[in-house]
Amino acid sequence: KMQWVTESFSVHCGVLYLDYEGRSDQKAIKNTISRLRPRKVVVMHGNEPNKKHLKKYCEKPHIGATVFIPKNQTTVDIMSESGVVPVLLQPRLVNTLKFKPIGESGYNISWVDGQYKAPVASDADGGDSDEKKKNEPKLGLKSTVSKLLPRLDLPPPESVRGHAAVFLGSRQTKLADLQRSMVEKGIGEAQIFKGTMVCNKGVVNIRKEVRRMKIQGALSEDYFKIREMLYSHYTIL
Repeated sequence: KMQWVTESFSVHCGVLYLDYEGRSDQKAIKNTISRLRPRKVVVMHGNEPNKKHLKKYCEKPHIGATVFIPKNQTTVDIMSESGVVPVLLQPRLVNTLKFKPIGESGYNISWVDGQYKAPVASDADGGDSDEKKKNEPKLGLKSTVSKLLPRLDLPPPESVRGHAAVFLGSRQTKLADLQRSMVEKGIGEAQIFKGTMVCNKGVVNIRKEVRRMKIQGALSEDYFKIREMLYSHYTIL
């Protein structure tokens, strides 16, 4: 036997919204910042009162951070390296660059010869030429930011005199790796003695020194083959 009963109840409750997006509450965020003591902080999420409260906290003496609260579609510079200067590369200079991959790092690098041009007052006041306005969108920079950046442009042809070769490679490159490459390429045999790789019974020697490899030997077919094998472990600019 089943009996159905319908009754009505008054529920006295409300809905409470906690604005910390499931990550950290205010106390945890402040604790993390006080331990890290960052030099610069960019506050991006949260309502305006909370962002201003966090900004005021980060600017206290025991942290002393520079705080940015950027608006939508704006760019901020948080670079802290004192020896690095951001510059705006002119498109005609970019078109002349020849990039090379650095091993399997996923990065590409290129040597640049350019003429440095500091920003002038007319740039900051909005006095951009038609050519500058046309080029800026291609680089993905907002005009308010690019006006304040120095520019790197093509240098006069007579000032470009070339440069010494620059070898970029992994610090982990070992003589054993070179020895294995010689065998794989069928160049010859090699033995390693006290930091020196003796190739083809002493025709060519490769010695590992601090932050570099040094190759010595008589100019011969073996020498150039072994040198080419050594160079294959580096990116050369």
